[in-house]
Amino acid sequence: MNYTAFFDEQVDPQLRSTLGILGVVTDSDSVDLALKNSWGYALQAGVNVAINNDWGLHFMVSKMDIDTTGDVRVNGNTIQSVDVDIDPYVAMAGVRYNF
Repeated sequence: MNYTAFFDEQVDPQLRSTLGILGVVTDSDSVDLALKNSWGYALQAGVNVAINNDWGLHFMVSKMDIDTTGDVRVNGNTIQSVDVDIDPYVAMAGVRYNF
């Protein structure tokens, strides 16, 4: 299972500019974005390779399901909610040492 908590979301200047062009916001309006936390699946496969008794390598790849809802807010009021599907593949390589 995967739980993703979002924090410090930022509105892209291009979104703010587009909302201004459409007449939705003025320069004095506050525009922010809120993403809801998400539960989803996480598939993972990996391998540990021993180099000797103390050292080894670790390789891993995973696929995560991160589906959430994003709320675009103007002056604290939600003007649009959109479904957001992130769903990344994550690869990792590491060196390990046994103590």
